[in-house]
Amino acid sequence: KANSRFLDDKEIGWLFQALADEPRQYRRGFILLLLTAARRNELIAAPASEFEDGVWRLPPERSKNGDANIISLGPWGRHLVRTNEEWLFPSSRIEGPQLSGWFKVRDRIHSRMEELAKVSLASWHFHDLRRTFRSNARRVGIDQDIAELMLNHRRKGIEGIYNKNQELGLRAAGFATWEAFLADIAIKQGISEELEVPVSYVEPDIDPK
Repeated sequence: KANSRFLDDKEIGWLFQALADEPRQYRRGFILLLLTAARRNELIAAPASEFEDGVWRLPPERSKNGDANIISLGPWGRHLVRTNEEWLFPSSRIEGPQLSGWFKVRDRIHSRMEELAKVSLASWHFHDLRRTFRSNARRVGIDQDIAELMLNHRRKGIEGIYNKNQELGLRAAGFATWEAFLADIAIKQGISEELEVPVSYVEPDIDPK
């Protein structure tokens, strides 16, 4: 049976609150998974060199479907990917990215979400964060075709054969819209500072420069 789990607005709020108590490495990871709608391994194992000038260029050899992907980051995402390390999420124990520990943190976050909600919540997995984006895309004003490209899904049928336009401008606008939507939820939860939401979202009339 196909999994249909995604997080609604309240659950995203509880997720953000739960993340506030996590080490920064994990806060960054889970927020970026939401912001980019990326597959877990593609993001967690990313070298920092893939991020340049606010754009993440995922090469085909690291993509699940073998297709390169280009993700334009908004101010929040740009801040969170900033690092002087070789890897976006460097391991403190071995040479390379930190690939372990994420599932334990997910379970810990889920338990904290249930404490905040004061009810039992259906379990969720990393892929459900991608589904959270896809389930909200049309609602926040992102066209269905653009949302599929943002997820790095291949076009199907005749469309896939003849339409090679990657719509990078519309995709960038989509990621900006999605980030603003998530930032608004974090702000309403009163934890924008803990989650490092840029001041341009918190106080939009103030120039962050």
